Amino acid sequence: MVGATLVFCLIFQFPEESYDTLKNGLFIAIFYSNIFLARKTGYFDSTADQLPLLHTWSLSVEEQFYLAFPLLLLLLRRRTKPLILLAMMGALFLGSLAYSQYAVLHALPRTYFELQTRGFEFLIGALLAHFPVQVATAQHRLRYDATLLLGLAIISACAVMYTPATPMPGLYALAPCIGAALVIAGGDRAHVLGPVLSNPVTAYLGKLSYVLYLWHWPIFFALRKFHLTSNAWTCVGLLLCAAIAIPTHHLVEQPIRNAKWSTRKSLLLLFLAPAAILGALVLASKWTNHFTALYPATLRQSFDQTGRSIFDGDRAQRCWNKVEVTSAADCSVGNPQTATRAIFWGDSHAYQLISFMDALGKDYGLSIHDVAHAMCPPISDGPARAGNPAYQNHREGCLLHNRLVMEHILARADIDVVIMSAAWTNYINLDTGNHPQPTLHGFMPGDHYVEDTVARLRAAGKHVVLVDDVPVAPPELENCASNRLYGIRPQNENCTYPATQARTAHLPTETLFGRLKNAFPDIPIIHTYDVPCDAEYCHTEISGVDLYKHNDGGHLGLGGSNTYYRAYRAKHPDELASMFCSAENTCSSPQINKR
Repeated sequence: MVGATLVFCLIFQFPEESYDTLKNGLFIAIFYSNIFLARKTGYFDSTADQLPLLHTWSLSVEEQFYLAFPLLLLLLRRRTKPLILLAMMGALFLGSLAYSQYAVLHALPRTYFELQTRGFEFLIGALLAHFPVQVATAQHRLRYDATLLLGLAIISACAVMYTPATPMPGLYALAPCIGAALVIAGGDRAHVLGPVLSNPVTAYLGKLSYVLYLWHWPIFFALRKFHLTSNAWTCVGLLLCAAIAIPTHHLVEQPIRNAKWSTRKSLLLLFLAPAAILGALVLASKWTNHFTALYPATLRQSFDQTGRSIFDGDRAQRCWNKVEVTSAADCSVGNPQTATRAIFWGDSHAYQLISFMDALGKDYGLSIHDVAHAMCPPISDGPARAGNPAYQNHREGCLLHNRLVMEHILARADIDVVIMSAAWTNYINLDTGNHPQPTLHGFMPGDHYVEDTVARLRAAGKHVVLVDDVPVAPPELENCASNRLYGIRPQNENCTYPATQARTAHLPTETLFGRLKNAFPDIPIIHTYDVPCDAEYCHTEISGVDLYKHNDGGHLGLGGSNTYYRAYRAKHPDELASMFCSAENTCSSPQINKR
């Protein structure tokens, strides 16, 4: 399965994705896939379905348990009485369940994927194995039927009621496990339902279940890659799963299971060899820039433009997403020799425009020090609590970052300009109900943090400039232009979407800027949002260059970031001069116009 998936991904995935898939394959081989995937994504994140080996997290958790738990039993079996052993397993079960629930409530990282938060699910089976099996008399058979029926009812209820928003694992994971334990306890001794679950057909499906699980996610990943997601294609996918699982079971799984191999041979062929081969491929990929030399020139050019972004590289390591205020000597763009100093303050939608700011600074005589932080709008204060507890640590880091930035700006008389940029819509609460709920980051309707921040800066004599963001590409147009080069037909051949869609998404920001204009009529706005749009359509490429990074329709790729300034100047040729040039000259030696 891993081998077939890697071949598919090397052909149809982007180079940096193939490298991640190779690494995932290596971690599968050493029973560590769950930890690798936990660092890549949340299981229900919108990007999770782009990981072709996502389903292997559960296999690694199983492997870790099946290695650790038998060793524990071996250590205890000669010195521990059965009752004490049962009590110890019960304690482990309760400890794992308690920690799992604690981790869920406190949104600890990697909670969904870890053995310690999942151990209680396996231990239910271990505890169940200690219960004596009674002779299946007629009286007992009815009890087994009731037990099995209750278990099926619990599992069915969980299947219907649970959603991606259900907090997992913890207590919510306990319910389906109890249901499964009841089904096992009822088993084939149930008089009525037993034959339904133990007849040859269902028994054969049970034997296929492992290989069906192995193949289902890569197959549906491949179908999604080609935009084949209709109900009809889902049925085709299910048939493909069965068509591949059946020969895999008979020609691979069963022969290996029944092979009379020595321990040494098993270790070599099933563990050491796969790990060594995958490790060698990972190193080869790293040393060859993800095998890009093997790709045609057009694909290499596309990868250079959209496979990377300004968030990659040494500069981002030094300057991007730091809570503390970075060094202006290390993290400034534009013209460092000028006396006019500026701060560029915002979130990831700000930092993606660092090439834009570099060109602006060179053209208009500004030394621009960037202090951007992820998911952190440029405001001097903000909500103390995140709307989602999982973001609370980030919220506290953002508050500290913004307070440090504000103190730095106010303490430095040589900072003349403050350029504020963000994905503003993310920090606006549009709830109009009687009981509004906070947004993801804790914002409420009527918040005026931005207005307060601008007022403080202007009172300190700073020249405040707003940037009105870059549109986010619709999900169906993600990788649109790049996919054509890989033989994947885009859903929209022109890679465009209606301009009305972008304008509608921008309305909250326009409302916010309208309020700011009312309060500060002369506050300048750099209109970057409409750059890729004409009267009818917005484009995901400009001058043949993809705007957005691979698999990230919300942020510019390296090529898009480098071309955005030129496209903006063509769209708004005189806008910057009105902000950064005096009325007396033509910006040959630009000055700040502090009207």
